[in-house]
Amino acid sequence: FVGGFSWDSIGDYFGPNIRRLKELGLDAEFLPTDPLGRSEDNGKKIAAYAKKQKKRLVFIGHSKGGNDIMRGLLDDKKAQENVLAVVPIQSPLFGTAAAEWARQHPWMYATAMVYSRLINPMRIFSTNPFFRYPTVEELSQGLGFTGRPPVRERIRFYPVVSRVSADTAVKLLMLISAGAVKAISGRDNDGIVSPEDGVIPGHPFAFLEHVGHIDTVSDPTSWKYHALGVRGHDPSFAADLSEAIVRWIFERKPAQG
Repeated sequence: FVGGFSWDSIGDYFGPNIRRLKELGLDAEFLPTDPLGRSEDNGKKIAAYAKKQKKRLVFIGHSKGGNDIMRGLLDDKKAQENVLAVVPIQSPLFGTAAAEWARQHPWMYATAMVYSRLINPMRIFSTNPFFRYPTVEELSQGLGFTGRPPVRERIRFYPVVSRVSADTAVKLLMLISAGAVKAISGRDNDGIVSPEDGVIPGHPFAFLEHVGHIDTVSDPTSWKYHALGVRGHDPSFAADLSEAIVRWIFERKPAQG
């Protein structure tokens, strides 16, 4: 599992996902990356990890984490040899209007970053400096490919995208964020990323209705749930999603014709 932008601000990030897969008897672990770093730099760490493994890997990346995984594989062809599948969850593979807007409004970006640090005060000084415009610029542009990414044919991709709307049971902050992104881009979104920017041409994808950007990696079990605006799913939603993804990958019948 690879985390997204400012992943260290969220309590128990990917915790329920990893615990469920371990309960199923699978090897699952979180690969820490720079929560505010560029995909190029994080991609090198991911590629180095992949090349050291003897088992076939399934990479699951949330938000920018999906971009980091893709960047690592695109930049280092040898790292692709051990990879079976990649699951970008709500990843801005083609960029996100939220990042473009942040570039154009520095004061809003600064406010958002301070907010993300204060949610988890222990991380305030852990990533210095935390105003990294190259990362935001990169997120606004995406990975730069216009069609199917140039990787080994046997690597399968399973993007997961979602959206929220006015009738979605999310907290106010998530609805405000989703409304702002839609006002900028004209597209529905999960609060950060539009579904159109998270799919890969030529590959299957899963579309989740009424699911916010943080719902997929964290359970609503702490005050961070209220602060972040995570939807009120049952506590097992993130874990159930991970199990569903694994079954999607390994139990899916080959396409006919």
